[in-house]
Parts: sequence; C-alpha cells; structure tokens
Amino acid sequence: MPKISLKRAASIAATLVLGTVGSLGILAASPAPAHAASCDYDTCFNVDPQTSECSVDAYTAGGVYGQIEVRYSPTCHATWLRDAQFGGFSFAQYLTQTSYNVYVEGLYTVTTPTQWQGSWTKMVPVPRNGYTQYNLNGNWSSLFNMDPGA
Repeated sequence: MPKISLKRAASIAATLVLGTVGSLGILAASPAPAHAASCDYDTCFNVDPQTSECSVDAYTAGGVYGQIEVRYSPTCHATWLRDAQFGGFSFAQYLTQTSYNVYVEGLYTVTTPTQWQGSWTKMVPVPRNGYTQYNLNGNWSSLFNMDPGA
C-alpha cells in the first residue's frame, strides 16, 4: 500500500471539504424556478386561471368602472376577467371575452353563462402583441393591449 504524506492527505481532505461546500453554495445561490403553470397560450383556452397556476404572475391590465378587471398572465399568455366589486358576475346577463392578434383578427372567445356565479371567468389565450376586450350586457369595452412594453 502506498504511503501518503500528512501534507498530501490534508490537501486531499481540504479539496473534498471545499468542493462539497462549494457545491452546496451553488445550489443555495441558484434562482428559484419559475412557477409551473399547467398550460401555455392555446392550451389555456377555457381553463380556470386559479387551478392552472396562471394567476400566480398575473397583473391587472385594465378594467372599467371598478367592476371588471382584465387580468393577464405573462407566463401563460392568457387573459381572463375578474369581478372587482360584487363577489360574482350576478349583475351581468352575460359576459363575453374575445382575444385578437396584432392585426385585430378574432382568435378566441369565451362567454360566461348568466347562471355562472364566481369571481373570475375562464381564460382566453392572447398573443404577446395581441389584444383582448369584453362585452358586458351588450356593451363592448375598449381593446386592451397585452404588450407590456406598449
């Protein structure tokens, strides 16, 4: 069996300890992974934003009179409507949301039935440079641009 000097053994041990500590430091310094949404763009069509985890990074892109908020998830590339005031869409006979591409050609539409009671609708996919709008009791909203840089 070969003999190892005390100096050489100490050097090997130090290398092992520093390597292990360094690896742990790299793991600890790694950024947290982005949330894992269960859908993206067209697979989000007519999906609940809460159960799909799309609501995690969502922001309010606009709304009208504090009643309806247009919510958008950059991770899921989808938008939905949220009731901002009444705890449900009971004041609406119906609620329709449509998404458009950059050429304002209709892509997806979701209509919320009259009997639906809840705080948000299901989602419609919206391309990054696209638009969305909604119809509340026969009145169309303005177009909401989904490009955060616009």
